[in-house]
Amino acid sequence: MNKNPLDNDVYPIDSDGAGGENLFAATCNFTDTHVAVTEVTHSIIEFTKVTTSTGMNITLNYTSSTVHQIKALVNYSNFCYQDVEYQCQNTPLINNGSDSFGYLVSYDGTKMDRFGVGYSDDVVGCACMVTGTCPEQHTCECDAKSSDWKWDEGVVVDKKYLPLTQAVFRPKTQTNQRAKISISSIKCSSRPIYFPINCVDAYKRGMKTGSIFIQPSDKVDPFFVYCDMEYISKTGVTIIRNEFETTTTITGKTTQVIYYNVTYVQIEALIKTHEYCYQPVKYDCKFTKFMGNGYAHWKGKGGSKKTYFGSTNFKENMCTCGAERRCGGTGNRQTVLNRLCNCDSSDSEWKADAGVISIKDDLPVRQLFASQPSHAETKLTIGKIYCADKQINLNECELGFHDCHVNATCLDTKTGFECLCNEGFLGRGTGKVATGRACPDDNECRLSMCPWSAKCYNLPGTFSCVCYSGFNQTGPTTCEDIDECAEGTHQCDENAKCFNTIGSYFCRCNRNFIGDGKVGDCHKIGICECFGDPHCVSFDQKWLHFQGMCKYTLLRDNCLNLNDTPSFRVEALFWNKDIPDQENSWVKEISVFIDDLV
Repeated sequence: MNKNPLDNDVYPIDSDGAGGENLFAATCNFTDTHVAVTEVTHSIIEFTKVTTSTGMNITLNYTSSTVHQIKALVNYSNFCYQDVEYQCQNTPLINNGSDSFGYLVSYDGTKMDRFGVGYSDDVVGCACMVTGTCPEQHTCECDAKSSDWKWDEGVVVDKKYLPLTQAVFRPKTQTNQRAKISISSIKCSSRPIYFPINCVDAYKRGMKTGSIFIQPSDKVDPFFVYCDMEYISKTGVTIIRNEFETTTTITGKTTQVIYYNVTYVQIEALIKTHEYCYQPVKYDCKFTKFMGNGYAHWKGKGGSKKTYFGSTNFKENMCTCGAERRCGGTGNRQTVLNRLCNCDSSDSEWKADAGVISIKDDLPVRQLFASQPSHAETKLTIGKIYCADKQINLNECELGFHDCHVNATCLDTKTGFECLCNEGFLGRGTGKVATGRACPDDNECRLSMCPWSAKCYNLPGTFSCVCYSGFNQTGPTTCEDIDECAEGTHQCDENAKCFNTIGSYFCRCNRNFIGDGKVGDCHKIGICECFGDPHCVSFDQKWLHFQGMCKYTLLRDNCLNLNDTPSFRVEALFWNKDIPDQENSWVKEISVFIDDLV
């Protein structure tokens, strides 16, 4: 009924009727116009310090009732629950279930290896195991034994365990161990009530960061989500994890996305309570076709088919890069710019399509369908769902949900991300387009980045100038001529002179020597020479002093028989320069005779 004439007060309760358990007193709350709540308190609702050195056995003494009477109430009610919270410093709790420091005891005496895990009866540990947020290799937040104060809180809803009767803690000998526990009164009603609808509501109630039991709608059972009360200012962010947050190789056409201990219907009810929801996605590929070619789609809310992927501003049949006209892959400039998804390229280079789906009415991602050839290789990454009452600028670059080329830098922006090709990968000298998803290596050698005195080698993202022989490398792009003559690194003979040239040198044998000038190849020769008025030096280095104005034979063959006509001779004509009374003479001319030639 909408209006209850009864006040909130303590009433006698007979849950199992005549012949069963005796009447007992319980508090009845009629605040909600549709649901009445029966509550039975006990003695340790407030936090109780756990004595870690000696151990501790805490018995819950329920007010004005026995555990059997409360069990009758539990059996009669559609829904009952008890909140539990354990705060710790350097102190574990469940310890993976194998060596529990502390545990709850149920109505039937069961030592429970779970601590308030809601409906997830198959989970060993605490609520963080339900949401997938426990410290690595631990089943509770407290099991990591942090020196900072931590906490594990949860809700016991499985009626076979209710009411809780004890909390037991074994003694520990380590120093600086501190812990305290709180177990709420038991509340029963016709359906779940009092739980926050989402993490925004939980924040307003003063709840802390952690795994929190919520109920966004009375049409779904309550469930655990992770609430981050510090992700953005002055509100709570609801986070739901899934099994594809780690990049996973996928085979087959259909991939189902499984979320941590929550159904699609529950997620959709939760999303409906928020102003904004986001989910990052990434598809790594090689030899594939994708959304732009109609080879793939995904299913979202209610199983509806979606043909976009990432951040596309409501545009179908494309990916994030297609909406920006900045996809990658092979092909000429126009082909690349017209491409709608990176993974439509179907080439042999690993690439990806990624982004954040921000159309909350399409979430969650339930399933991906992709029809690929047998030789295709694909990987899928599905990010957490983030929901809040304020916009969230997820950093795709830090989260890894971008599709920038391996040789590009991802830059986070207010509306998404931008891919900037790194220096050296801008396609210069190649005629190819650089989009940030395609970053062709520059061909610096075609851009004449090296001097003429060096050979250019194109390298990934850079280049190398190697100076030719005869030059010193004075910088990455500079060469200096080596003066082999000055440095004494030449190979000229000791009877030769070195002449430096650009990039090399040459050798010339000294006078009285003949050869190429290199070491060991300057051979001594005889020379006949005349000079002065005149004086001559013969081949055997004897001085001859010719005087007067006569013609002398300086050189000839057939010297052994002077009557024979020589085939070769050299004659010198001396004169006094027509100076009167001049007794001195000079060489006027030299004639060389070879057979009949002069």
